[in-house]
Amino acid sequence: MCIENTTESAMATKDQERGVLQQIKAMVAELGPKSYIATAFRGVFDIAEENIDNGFSGNPVEQAQDLGEQ
Repeated sequence: MCIENTTESAMATKDQERGVLQQIKAMVAELGPKSYIATAFRGVFDIAEENIDNGFSGNPVEQAQDLGEQ
């Protein structure tokens, strides 16, 4: 899996995003449900899927930080 990350590269399509998300989910699943990474990612994949489906970039960590600063 190689994704070019330059300012000149085109934005990924929703299908590309879904495909990469599935690959990431599979890698995390291989570590087991009690791995450190699986624990940290709990619920995050659902948010990523919602972001793709809805066309926005919601991030609960940033939202919580913003609320804390207000």
